[in-house]
Amino acid sequence: MARTSQRVEQEALRARMRAVGMAHDEIAVEFARRYRLRPRVAHRMAHGWTQQQAADRINGNLAGVGLERDDAASMSAPWLSELENWPVPARRRLTPQLLAVLATVYGTDIHSLLDLDDREHLEGEDILLINRVRPPLPSRSLMPVGAESALVANSLPSNDLTALSELTVPASMNHRRRGRTRVIAEDAETHLAAVRSDGSHREEPLAGRRLERLVIMAARESADFSRAAGRGNVDPLAIEQFHDDVAWLALRYPHQSVAPSFAEIVELRNHAFELLEDGPRPDTARDLYAIAGVLCGMLANASFDLGCLPAATTQARTAFLCGELAGHNGLRCWVRGMQSLIAYWQGELREAVTLAREGWEFVPEHGTARIRVAALEARAAGQLGDEAAVRDALRRAEAARDATTGEDTPGGMLAFPESKQYFYTASAYLGLHGRTETLSPDNWAARAEQAARTAIDLYETAPAGEQRLGELSLARLDLAAVHLERSELDGAAETIQIVLGSTTRRPTDSVLRRLHQLATITDRPQYRALRPAQHLREQILAVCTTATGTADPSHNPHTDTA
Repeated sequence: MARTSQRVEQEALRARMRAVGMAHDEIAVEFARRYRLRPRVAHRMAHGWTQQQAADRINGNLAGVGLERDDAASMSAPWLSELENWPVPARRRLTPQLLAVLATVYGTDIHSLLDLDDREHLEGEDILLINRVRPPLPSRSLMPVGAESALVANSLPSNDLTALSELTVPASMNHRRRGRTRVIAEDAETHLAAVRSDGSHREEPLAGRRLERLVIMAARESADFSRAAGRGNVDPLAIEQFHDDVAWLALRYPHQSVAPSFAEIVELRNHAFELLEDGPRPDTARDLYAIAGVLCGMLANASFDLGCLPAATTQARTAFLCGELAGHNGLRCWVRGMQSLIAYWQGELREAVTLAREGWEFVPEHGTARIRVAALEARAAGQLGDEAAVRDALRRAEAARDATTGEDTPGGMLAFPESKQYFYTASAYLGLHGRTETLSPDNWAARAEQAARTAIDLYETAPAGEQRLGELSLARLDLAAVHLERSELDGAAETIQIVLGSTTRRPTDSVLRRLHQLATITDRPQYRALRPAQHLREQILAVCTTATGTADPSHNPHTDTA
């Protein structure tokens, strides 16, 4: 039986909700929950509009009220896509004026179109203006636990602040968080002092930020309480909340700085560990082990991106143990891939191949983890000059892609999209190029270039919310390596300059290591006398120094590889 398309499914869901009298905001909330949508996307889809249809209505609204934009530009589907996914990528600014237009067209208020990511990236003067507009209290949030506080924080009358100062979680139910609840009370007192100094918290931006932090912390404590209330007999709703929170973190990870994500993942992992320590029933223990394993795997990835490979190794080891205890093949396969990745960047290429092959033996319940381990094996085998192993691994990766059933859970940073498969293919071919006497006369550099360009095209044309800046940078650096192998210095410099600009915004250890590799190539004899090559090398090392505090090329064990 053919699977119903998501669009048809959404149309049917929308009709059902309207049939029982649900309002637009309620439909948007349900769409956001079911399909994990950002608020502006959820409100558009609650109407059943495509981006182009919504853009047409926005332009009609602007014309109807006699408004003209300063730049005389009409709303378009690509521009609306940027606004829906803002601040990733943050090409054009989301303003209160644009929010007001969207709110008018969608029939809601501007606060319902914002989530925590938006508020953390809006300009200070825009936040002040938005906070002056008091929203109605939502019946249910469009965001995960804690994020709705940005709406509530500016809806409270000042005489309710005294009650907030007494917010704590009962010690008998939350003894492990006593220190944190004291912070909530102390923050409330600090905020009250700021309010009393001028009589109105709305006229003091600093006080507003304190109140928002207070409400966020209080919401998190409430989430802690809901998870902990059934210790030893974890409620299915608590498991569902865990899955939603993990999915949200995995989705956001590729699009924000690593450090904030790391802290959020640690907090959620600790909740899972605490429930496991209290001896849940066997029927929920497996779920909790799987959740804890995924979170440890995410921490392994984050530790790797932060350049702490020993910590990444430890996190991955714990993640695999959790996968064993949960009997979760998808998790075990993915973690073996993470361990292979770590070994690869530590220079342990044969270990990387072995770990990837071990991961292949675990057939996932669904998703792309098996494609990933085959591609990882191909890349490591390429560095070893093993042409037969590269061909075999890439063939298995293609077969696994064809055999994949179901979507990745939780997806996001744990998914292995086709773009990344092409990027790893390019790396594998680059490894073979010039490294050994191959079994065939294939032009591996040409194959690497073709795969890298395909990967770049797929990354660049992906929806804004699904683009992965770090992986796109690595694919571009593979393309730059091909240029350098062919002595095409101008092409390499142009590509590397793009990566240097993005690296200053979101540095990751693998990108910095790859940049070091290319800096080493520009120091080869054929480039040493070329001033443009040396200038490029200086630029690379300057960016790496700024991002890591060291320009030591020995940071990477493969500084002489392409």
